[in-house]
Amino acid sequence: MTDAIEQTDPSLSSDGANPTPEQAAATTAQQDPTQASTEQAKSPSEAEKTPEQIAEVAKAEAEAARAVVHAEASAYGVNIDDDAKAALGLSEADDPIIKGLTEIAAKSGMTQGAVDDFLKTAAEMAKAGLFDTGFDPAVEMAALGENAAGRRREVEIFADALKARGEGFDDGMHQELMSLSPTANGVKLVEFFRKLAGPAGEIVAPDKGGPTAKDEALAKWREQRVDPRYETDKDFRRATEKLFADAHR
Repeated sequence: MTDAIEQTDPSLSSDGANPTPEQAAATTAQQDPTQASTEQAKSPSEAEKTPEQIAEVAKAEAEAARAVVHAEASAYGVNIDDDAKAALGLSEADDPIIKGLTEIAAKSGMTQGAVDDFLKTAAEMAKAGLFDTGFDPAVEMAALGENAAGRRREVEIFADALKARGEGFDDGMHQELMSLSPTANGVKLVEFFRKLAGPAGEIVAPDKGGPTAKDEALAKWREQRVDPRYETDKDFRRATEKLFADAHR
């Protein structure tokens, strides 16, 4: 009866004597279930990694992402925060500035990190006021009214006339005065000082022949602009502005 019972003790060999090496290892594993395998000791799971190890992995991944050179412009990311985007006046991902920059980056082999650094630096410069991202020509023209183009042109004519007189008004001064014409406040500033100067502010270019119809209209406009009725009579003011428009057609 005893001989018919199947041997089940893994610690014994088939002949009931000493255990085999495999049986001994299995017995040891059963007796000490907390023992970690060699592979587990070499490759700890995410849960077993220390904060320092996790930080090192994240740093390596970030550096690898910055080193990538994309073959297509559309693959470049815009890795700046909303404040930086606002400072640069960026809208969506297809913003013309971003489109142009990424096309250059793809053609010249710039890394993603180089693009990131460029945008961040540009944003800081914009926040510091080194870029004029708020200039809107349409707004400036609207602020000058119906005769905006003519009023701006008058500033340029005035600057050219001063230069043509040859009385010390050099190229640098001419360029500086011309730079005032694109903005409404610049135009108004020149007009204010010319009005304040009275007849001395009515500088015209040297005579190159007889006066034209435009010359006469402009001269009439200058005369009527200082007339008290210009400030109180709407019809008179409208007629005066028409003279100005006629002089700059």
